[in-house]
Amino acid sequence: KSTKYITMTGAVTFDSDRPPQNFIHCGVCGYHFMMCDCPGVQQGIDYIFVGLPDPPSTRAELLERFTSIVAVNPSMRAFNAKSWCKNESGSVVTSLEARQDLLMQMMEDYILIIPDDKERLPSLAAAVGGFPLREKSASDHVEAVAKECRAAMTTFIAGDWSTVTKIGAWLIQNAFQTSDPTKYPLHDRHLAAVFEKGVACLLGIHGQGFSETGGWRLALECDRPPQLGSDQPRLVSATERDAFIQFMNANPNWQPKNSLCAYCGKENADKLCSRCKVKYCGRECQVAHWKAGHKKSCKPV
Repeated sequence: KSTKYITMTGAVTFDSDRPPQNFIHCGVCGYHFMMCDCPGVQQGIDYIFVGLPDPPSTRAELLERFTSIVAVNPSMRAFNAKSWCKNESGSVVTSLEARQDLLMQMMEDYILIIPDDKERLPSLAAAVGGFPLREKSASDHVEAVAKECRAAMTTFIAGDWSTVTKIGAWLIQNAFQTSDPTKYPLHDRHLAAVFEKGVACLLGIHGQGFSETGGWRLALECDRPPQLGSDQPRLVSATERDAFIQFMNANPNWQPKNSLCAYCGKENADKLCSRCKVKYCGRECQVAHWKAGHKKSCKPV
């Protein structure tokens, strides 16, 4: 009774402008948000939605589902989701359809250069899978990041943005920013629409709604597999891909010994940001976090 699923449009509507508690969980600890006691994350951040009706199948319907969820998320309301859906989603759908093969090739080109980025590779791996993945070998890092790259771009092209993780959106942006401009020109109206109206939109929403500690691996609907076309192989959910959750399932009694690094999640972080006092395990993570977007959210305490 708390939701109404509108098949014609794909939107999920609630009885009020605040969704019922049983649909909202903390994405970090998994508890209903009223029961969550995760430290250091303000109320409304890192919310995920569970138990919603099955998703529709078309890009337009999936994007409407995404914007209808964003519209009731307390931390994402600065983004006018309904206006974006009405005015921008149509051109994004057209451009995704027109350039889907080129976008997948762009991501494959980016994956080829990931092993060369030795400085940032461990941090990317940590954002994908937390400290358990960071502690593994460079080849494991490349494999995990490449897997998330493909999942992110495939899901993004399908229009099921509710299941794109925060780190997935950043990897899509990385693919655009490192792409060959002669092969992927942004004066192409379809690529420009995808980047300016799509990628930028997703990054902004994730920046508002997901923290820079436990939020990198989250999506609005983490526990649901992405809805892809019938010609696409099935993808598992973000939760099933999460190396940190796999580690926790295998080690149910594990507890962090001390504070975790705000960027990589490693234990015993003892270096403080001088302004906002979040903790890091070292200067490498602090600098990487700053470049990844912390400079926009870092505020004095």
